Amino acid sequence: MRIKFHSLITLPSLFFITSAFSGTPTVNNKCYVGNINHPKNSMGIAFDEECSNAYVLPPEVGKVSVTAVQQNMNLGFCKTLNLVSESVKESESNRLEITKTITKMIKDYEPFKKEVDQLYFEMKKNESTFNAIKEQFDSLKVKEQKIGEEIDQAYLIYNKLKRKDPDSQETKNALLILEDLRKKYREFLDNEFNPVEDKYYISKKRYSVSKEEYEYEQNKYNENLKPLMNYKSWLMI
Repeated sequence: MRIKFHSLITLPSLFFITSAFSGTPTVNNKCYVGNINHPKNSMGIAFDEECSNAYVLPPEVGKVSVTAVQQNMNLGFCKTLNLVSESVKESESNRLEITKTITKMIKDYEPFKKEVDQLYFEMKKNESTFNAIKEQFDSLKVKEQKIGEEIDQAYLIYNKLKRKDPDSQETKNALLILEDLRKKYREFLDNEFNPVEDKYYISKKRYSVSKEEYEYEQNKYNENLKPLMNYKSWLMI
């Protein structure tokens, strides 16, 4: 008995790809058979996935010879697999090369990162100095307010006594107390308050400038590095 084979001869080895091509048989035959007859000694009929082509299966026992082969898309699949394999290898090689290049580009930013770190160190040092002077200045402002209140109170007492009897000893004593507090206030401003106030505004300005400079350079560094880091992470997936 001679049987003319279609692509069924490739079924055992290439069955895993049949779903990708039309016109090939399928073992899970769900097509409606109807009244189709086939040789009694055959193993039945197989259909393609579209149920448009039927294939007579060979008998379980018998002599089989191939007289013709009908070419279909499966015959070119091995070549396709080779091309895909080469493409994958090339893509992997390109991925590794790009990753290597990006890693080098990131490393090239290290000197810039050191400069940013130095700016951060300077900013923190200026911040520490400013906070220390600010604490001292806040304490002096409390003292200045207290002396000012003492002067205001002494001035009220003196004015009250002056209206009553400007030439009395009590009025003169009140004036001496007021003048002594005013002198004490002037000395406090000249020797304590004003010098610290000057340091306060100088250190505040220095800290503000260093903070702005650091934040600007840090943001610029992050903006330049972020695309490289994101791309490298994407390549490592």
